[in-house]
Amino acid sequence: MSLARLWPDLRCVCNAPVGTDDRVGDVCDQRERGGGRACSIRRRYLSTGDLEKLEAAYAGLKADAGHIRGTGRDVHHRFQGLAAYYRAPEAEQLFATTQPVKDRADGFADDAETVSGALAAYASDIRPLADRLKHLRDRARTFVDSVQGDDDWQYDGDKVAEHNRLRDEISETVAAFWAAERACYNTIVAL
Repeated sequence: MSLARLWPDLRCVCNAPVGTDDRVGDVCDQRERGGGRACSIRRRYLSTGDLEKLEAAYAGLKADAGHIRGTGRDVHHRFQGLAAYYRAPEAEQLFATTQPVKDRADGFADDAETVSGALAAYASDIRPLADRLKHLRDRARTFVDSVQGDDDWQYDGDKVAEHNRLRDEISETVAAFWAAERACYNTIVAL
């Protein structure tokens, strides 16, 4: 699920919508938009995706890996069953032809299980981060509401400190999210 969908009604101090086009933010400067005062949100792209669908997909992939492994094994073993009925000088060579099928099915299944495991770890890692981002959204909404119409909020030490805490927590959470993405990606491309 995208953070834009989580934050559809949040607006920054300069009244620009936050979260449009799957963007989430921490701190922006309204001067970038031609205004004169700082606003509380800078846009960043981040989508947490649909974790339920991801969990179903990696479970399905793991099950498919087992089926692939089983099919390769069955092809090899069933073909070997013909050895009792087939006698010829090339029989040993003929019956060895299905061993690569079994081996390749095992290798492919191993890779599919590795991908499934990487996706499972990714989902496990980002679930608390997505929840934290929802909590930070609520805090950011409260903060934006508290400074709405206050052109001098940047001179209030408590408000600036809260703003900076929110910015830092969002940045740390987004960085952890990206680290989980990289770890998953690196595991998969290492195959």
